[in-house]
Amino acid sequence: SKRAGMECNKEEAERCLGIAAAKLRAGDRAAAAKFARKSVALYPTDLARRFLLSLEQGTGGGRGRGRAEQSPPPASDADQGGTPTRAYTPEQETEVARVLKAEQDYYKVLG
Repeated sequence: SKRAGMECNKEEAERCLGIAAAKLRAGDRAAAAKFARKSVALYPTDLARRFLLSLEQGTGGGRGRGRAEQSPPPASDADQGGTPTRAYTPEQETEVARVLKAEQDYYKVLG
């Protein structure tokens, strides 16, 4: 049935959003954005949209599906042997903290 298909997409969307959060934790913003976009395409939720929006706004004006995710990241302190530093918006930090706090409980993350 159509409803069963939507539920299947919802589960896959939740899985993709979890992968996106893991990619962001690992510092791979391009992959995080890719999986967040896939999550929204499969089953759009407010959380997935906000997560994607926060990623897109943090790409330096990439405004979404442009080439910003494909360009190499700027050199950081880690490239010179120091500890990496990144600037995130307070909204991004809040959303990521919320996703990380939920760990594997995706239903809790999605609301």
